[in-house]
Amino acid sequence: MTTYKFGILLSHFEGGGAQRVVLNLAKEFKKYDVNFCIIVKEIKGPLYEEASNLGIDIHQIGAKNIIKQTLSLRKLCQKHKIETIFSVMRYQNVIAILLKIFGSKRVIIREANTLDGVVNSSNLKVNVLRLLMKYLYPYADIAIANSIDTKNDLVKYTNINSDKIKIIPNPIDVEEVRRKAELTNHCSSINLNDVNLITIGRLTEVKNHKFLIDSIRLLVDNYPNISLLIFGVGELKSELNNYIRKLNLDDNVKLMGFHTNPFNFLNKCDLFLLSSKYEGFGNVVVEALALGVPVISLKCPGGANKILENNKYGLVIDTDSPEEFASHINDYLTGKISKFDKEKLKERANEYSSAKIADIYLKTIFS
Repeated sequence: MTTYKFGILLSHFEGGGAQRVVLNLAKEFKKYDVNFCIIVKEIKGPLYEEASNLGIDIHQIGAKNIIKQTLSLRKLCQKHKIETIFSVMRYQNVIAILLKIFGSKRVIIREANTLDGVVNSSNLKVNVLRLLMKYLYPYADIAIANSIDTKNDLVKYTNINSDKIKIIPNPIDVEEVRRKAELTNHCSSINLNDVNLITIGRLTEVKNHKFLIDSIRLLVDNYPNISLLIFGVGELKSELNNYIRKLNLDDNVKLMGFHTNPFNFLNKCDLFLLSSKYEGFGNVVVEALALGVPVISLKCPGGANKILENNKYGLVIDTDSPEEFASHINDYLTGKISKFDKEKLKERANEYSSAKIADIYLKTIFS
C-alpha cells in the first residue's frame, strides 16, 4: 500500500485556474523526492488526461454531500497515511478543515480569488459557504493567498489570523506556454493583416465580456476588420452570442469555446485584453506576457495590477467606461502610447515560472 506525505485536494479536472495551478505544481513536485497524490471528488473534466499522464496517483472520494465527502477523505487519509492535506478550492477547503477538526490532519488551504463574489452574492448556497469559510478557515494551519488583495479579503471577511496567511503567486508553466504557442494549429480565425485582440476566461458575469464587446463596437468604424477572440465556456454563452448579433458584430467578435491550446492564437494577436470585475491572480496575464503579447486590463481587485506593476508591463485602466477603454486600445495601436518591449514582458513572466513558485510551495507545505 502506497503512503503519501501529502495529498492535493480539488473538486474535478474541469478547465479552471485552480486545476491548472495543481497540474503546474504537480509537474514540478515530481522532480523532488517526495510522495504525494491528487484527490478529487469526481474524476472528470478535459484536463484529466493531462493529469493522468503525469504518472501521479489520483484518488476519487465521490459522495455528494459535505459530511460523506469528509468521511470518505478521512478514510483515504487513514488508508494511505496521508499526513497533510493541501486544498486548492473553497468547497474543498471546508471539507479539509472539517477533516482537521474531526481527524487531526494538518491542513493547508489556498484561496484563489478575492472574496467579492462571495460577500456580495444573494445566492443561498454561496451565503452558506461564506459562513462556513468565516468560522472554519481559522482552523487551517496555513492559508495561501495568491495576491495581497486576496489576503486582505481573508483577513477582512474571515476570522483567520493574518500571521497564518502566506502570499504565493500562481505558478505558470511559461516554457510550456511558449512550446504550445509554436505548435502547428489552424488559426483560421486570425488574419495577420487585421487587428487581432484576444481574451481568455470563463463566460461568466465576473469576466465582464459585454464590456469588451461594447469597446470593440466603438472601434469598428476605424478598424472595420478588427477581431476579438473570446476563449472560454460558461453559462453566458447564449446571452453573449445574442448580444454580439444584436450589435451586428458577428464578423468582429467570435466565441471560440474551450481550447486546450489557445496559446497558438494568443501568440498571433496584437493585444490581450482583461475586463474582469475581480481576479484572484490573473494566470492569463502572465501567459500573455510569456509570449511578449502586450496587455490592456481594467483595474480590478486581484493580482493583475501587481503583475503589470503600475503600467510598467502593461496598461491598467481605472474606468467603467467602454469609451475610455476603447480609446486606450486605439492609442496603443496608433502609437500614441509607447509600445512595450516584448523581451521585457517575457522576462517579467519568468518571475512566475512553475519551478520558482513550486519551490516556495513545497517549503510552505513542509514548514
